[in-house]
Amino acid sequence: MQIAVDGPAGAGKSSIAKIVAQKLGLEYIDSGAIYRALAKKILDSNIKIEDYASIKNTLESTSIELVDGDVFIDGVNFMPFIRSSEVTAVVKEGKLGISYESSNSKKDFQTLKDYIHKLYIETVENNA
Repeated sequence: MQIAVDGPAGAGKSSIAKIVAQKLGLEYIDSGAIYRALAKKILDSNIKIEDYASIKNTLESTSIELVDGDVFIDGVNFMPFIRSSEVTAVVKEGKLGISYESSNSKKDFQTLKDYIHKLYIETVENNA
């Protein structure tokens, strides 16, 4: 069984999801933490955040593993880094393409968004 909780930042999604998972005996997967870990990986790779081709190439060679609620990227636990001001700024300000309006950027973002969504699904399936 998989349950997804969606909503705005700060609405309590993670808190509710953790409680529901615990009550139902399910594993809790924080997709926001996965997204933040991938953002940190991109930042650490010194890739310009507008360079979708390089981001995609980096992600294609990246492994994601979930261990006891922690997100490991290429064997490294990224949990200590995902709430850093650097990562928060990129995620919160939509610097990974969320707020770009031009048709080319929007198309590129949809491709990136779809790719990251695919990674989420693969991660869930590999850790189920």
